[in-house]
Amino acid sequence: MNDIQKKLSEAHKMISIISVSGDAVDVMSAARLRIKEAYEMAGDKSALWDAHKLADKEEQNGG
Repeated sequence: MNDIQKKLSEAHKMISIISVSGDAVDVMSAARLRIKEAYEMAGDKSALWDAHKLADKEEQNGG
């Protein structure tokens, strides 16, 4: 889990404990879904970034 995912996870936990009713239930559900999607996207991009940094490091070391 990278730093972005940690922050998103914290935000998801915080909004999950907020009591909602009526029309707010749909809005809160949508917000939680967006945070989950962002969490997954952050992980995907992090993996690509880590691979890019590793390739740069290897190139600098003559590999």
